[in-house]
Amino acid sequence: MNNDLPEGFKMTELGPLPREWDVTKFSDSISKKKPKIPHFIPENEYKSIGKYPIIDQSMDFIAGYSDDEGKILREQLPVIIFGDHTRIFKYVDFPFSIGAQGTKIIFPNKEYFFPKFLYFYFKSLNIPSKGYNRHYKLLKEKSVICPPLPEQMRIAAVLSTVQEAKEKTEDVIQATKELKKSLMKHLFTYGPVPVEEAEDVPLKETEIGMVPEEWDIVEVGEVFEFSRKPRNLEIKNDDILPFIPMELISEDSERVNGWQMKKYSDISSGTDLCF
Repeated sequence: MNNDLPEGFKMTELGPLPREWDVTKFSDSISKKKPKIPHFIPENEYKSIGKYPIIDQSMDFIAGYSDDEGKILREQLPVIIFGDHTRIFKYVDFPFSIGAQGTKIIFPNKEYFFPKFLYFYFKSLNIPSKGYNRHYKLLKEKSVICPPLPEQMRIAAVLSTVQEAKEKTEDVIQATKELKKSLMKHLFTYGPVPVEEAEDVPLKETEIGMVPEEWDIVEVGEVFEFSRKPRNLEIKNDDILPFIPMELISEDSERVNGWQMKKYSDISSGTDLCF
C-alpha cells in the first residue's frame, strides 16, 4: 500500500500522513505537570456581572462571572476545556473560574504541541454522543497527530483566521435577525411609514397590542380555511403529495428543513391543511 502513497507520505493508523508527522497517544498530548485546580463554582452561584469569567461545559463561551479570588485558574495558560457531558471544546488563554461539574481542563504538552493546534485537532475528532453520560473516557482513547511545531503554528494560524471570519459572519447574521425583528414590530404597529413619521400615526389599543386606527382585528379562522381535504382540489387517497412533518419545521425561523413525498391517505389523518 505504501507504494500507492504520494511521495513524502507514510501510512499510519490515522491514514496517510507526511513522513515527518508522528502519531501519539492522547496521554502524550497533555502535560504531566498540572497546577492545583481551584474549586468548581456551582451554577447557582454564577453572577451576570463580575471580575472573572466563568467557563463551563455549556454552549456559551462565558457562562457567567465571579468575584471569588480564591477560585481563579491562572497557571499554565492557555488550556483547553472539554465538556464531559456536552462534548464541547473551548480554548481559554486568560484567567478564569471553572464552572459546574463535568468541565474537564486539558493542559497541552507544550514541548510537542502548540496549544491552539491541539484545540483545533480535538474539535475535528468524532466523539459519538452517549447522552448525558461521561465522554472524556472516549476522548482519552483517541490518537493525536503531531506535526513539527512550526507546521502546527501555521495550521493553527490558518484555522484561527477561518474561525474569526465565521464568527464575524455569525455576528452579521444575528444583527440582521435583530434588525428584522425590530422592523416587523414597527410595521405591525405603525404600518409602512418611515420611522420619523411613526409618531404621527393614530393608534388604537387592541387585544394584540397597538395598531393603526384604520386597521381591523379578525380571527385567523376568518382569513384561512382549515380542512382535512380542500374542496377546490381533486386529491385522491393514492395521490403522492409533498408533505412537511412538524420535525422539519424550524422553531427559530420561517424556514423548513425539507419535505417528504407521501400518499395523501398516509398524511390526511389528523392533519389540518391551511389555505
